[in-house]
Amino acid sequence: MMRAFFSRTGTRTTLSATKRARWGMLISAAGVWRTEGFDVWVGDNGAWTDHMQGRPFDIKRFVRFVGWICAQIRAGNPPHWIALPDIVMGGIGSLDLSVRWLRWLRNVPELADQRFMLVVQNGMEACAATLTRLRRIVGPMVGIFVGGDTDWKLRTMGFWRAFTHMLGAILHVGRVNSARRIEACGKISADSFDGSSVSRFPKTLKELERARYGAVLAQSQIDIEDYLREAA
Repeated sequence: MMRAFFSRTGTRTTLSATKRARWGMLISAAGVWRTEGFDVWVGDNGAWTDHMQGRPFDIKRFVRFVGWICAQIRAGNPPHWIALPDIVMGGIGSLDLSVRWLRWLRNVPELADQRFMLVVQNGMEACAATLTRLRRIVGPMVGIFVGGDTDWKLRTMGFWRAFTHMLGAILHVGRVNSARRIEACGKISADSFDGSSVSRFPKTLKELERARYGAVLAQSQIDIEDYLREAA
């Protein structure tokens, strides 16, 4: 089933409602580092927040965040995945940065068995050399997180779904804050998405959860039809 993640909040009623709906929590390096009792959570690098606030990526903060994640792992509550640092709409420069961080993170003992997510950015799909590099990196333990600007994200996420399927990797779509976006994620069989809508406007949870459930049912119907065609 397509997983849903919401940006961390400390509001108790929202936490209770999202737990009942079985949403996971996205914890950003740029926010408050608490799992709030959730055992399904992911670690985000905080680059988007820095970008929106017009400041450079905070390297020291991310290193401290990694230390906090390692403490969670030692306590028996590991993340579902960790997003590698990236440059918003940074193209090949973003990939270079992510690869350098991946090498460093893989040398952290507590992270040896953890899955990382490489955040793809505008233009990466159009460069053959970049795609060749990505094929060497992406796989079961390095998935794709679709970042970039909104237009590019919506236009290319189907491509990234096919790309990850080919390599046995998972696909996550960032900044999904409406029923229509969730339906779009369902149509391409994304593994997960995240958004801040539920955190900012808790009343939207029911609408978004209906959209997620509908997307899963629609995908299940497609799977059944494919099975029947193959069995005929």
